[in-house]
Amino acid sequence: MSRPSQVQRQPPRGVPSQERVCSGFKPNGESCKRIVGASQTYCYSHNPERASERKINASKAARSKPGSRVKVLDSQLAKLYEDTLSGTVDKSVAAVLTQIVYGRTRLIETERRIAEVEAFEERVSELEAIIAERSRTGGMRRW
Repeated sequence: MSRPSQVQRQPPRGVPSQERVCSGFKPNGESCKRIVGASQTYCYSHNPERASERKINASKAARSKPGSRVKVLDSQLAKLYEDTLSGTVDKSVAAVLTQIVYGRTRLIETERRIAEVEAFEERVSELEAIIAERSRTGGMRRW
């Protein structure tokens, strides 16, 4: 699939002409349609200067996904259930272990929420920077 040169393309329909559109491309080859500031060529996702930052953020996100940890806790609970039924593990010990697993799941959920808030804050900061750039360049539109 041939890609157009990195010259600024026309914004998508419905976008005022003074607003610029990212010159990057999605993995499927489609043009990115994100609005960028007047001094920018690329959005955060396509800016080559921020590639290492994106790589670090992706690595953090992959480590923070609770999926594998939740599966481990689930299998531990399943084994604890079987061992308690068979009498291998005392019921009082099983009760305490279940409370510990519950505490661990709460921590995983808290980590997930913190990561979600941090990602949201980053997006808000990016939007604030775009708004500040537009207000400096006179690109703000009043409705």
